[in-house]
Amino acid sequence: MLLLAMLALTGAVAHLLLGSLWIPWLLAMALFALVGVPQLSPSWLMRLLGGRWLEPHQAPALAAMIRDLAERAQLDRVPRLFWIPRSSLNAFAVGVSDDAAIAVTDGLLRTLNVREVQAVLAHEIAHVRAGDMRAMLLAEFFARITATFGSVGTMLAMMNLMLLVLGIPGVPWSAVVLLMASPSLSLLLQLALSRTRERGADLEAVRLTGDPRALASALKKIETLQGGLFEELVLRHRHGEQSSWLRSHPSTRERIETLLALDEPEGPPRSKLSAEPELFEFLEGLPRRRRRTFHVR
Repeated sequence: MLLLAMLALTGAVAHLLLGSLWIPWLLAMALFALVGVPQLSPSWLMRLLGGRWLEPHQAPALAAMIRDLAERAQLDRVPRLFWIPRSSLNAFAVGVSDDAAIAVTDGLLRTLNVREVQAVLAHEIAHVRAGDMRAMLLAEFFARITATFGSVGTMLAMMNLMLLVLGIPGVPWSAVVLLMASPSLSLLLQLALSRTRERGADLEAVRLTGDPRALASALKKIETLQGGLFEELVLRHRHGEQSSWLRSHPSTRERIETLLALDEPEGPPRSKLSAEPELFEFLEGLPRRRRRTFHVR
């Protein structure tokens, strides 16, 4: 529904500028966004970010964990696992279900315990299973188109003001206002879509692991050790927290409360966990790098 709303908004502003010509143009661009861009190699994207592919023999316990999660999620292929030499706490997925890759940073692996790592991997597997990368790519396409229309709206507003001074009728102000407001409206819809996909990935991760408390613990650590200072300095209003409408993710507190409400203390985790030293022993041979924060879904 959110994607359809973004399409309707994009179509409305395109119709103002292009008339009936907007339909084939917009459909052609959307088709390219869906078919062309997702075919970019996940391995190439990972190398662009400085990632290193962890072959199964290099991290056998971690490979077994992600293979088990992929089987539970009924993926066509097991996503390849990449190690990013950064001290920030982050994990993300790229690609589609039959050709996906999951990256974890060095800082995340050295900070979280085994159950928490498993929960984070399950969250990323859930994104792959749901096709969230494709959905967010399409949303980004709509957002970029409306951003271009917004620039046109700004130029039309300036032109209208000059024409108003000369007493010459200009472009209807209703159309100009819609063009100028369309980027902000599209961004709000895009952020809402991102929040719904994050909630869905959390719930799917719990289904895959049967361990909601582990994901809640991982989120709390990431929030405390990495996100707290950044959000305090940049993302918070002077009097209170950032509006939920302006978040790409639900608040960590909200996510944790939802996860803990699903907790079943009598039931053991569904996936068999390896011993912690065995899971992380491959890290001893990997170099540490300087801290660098980046955010990828």
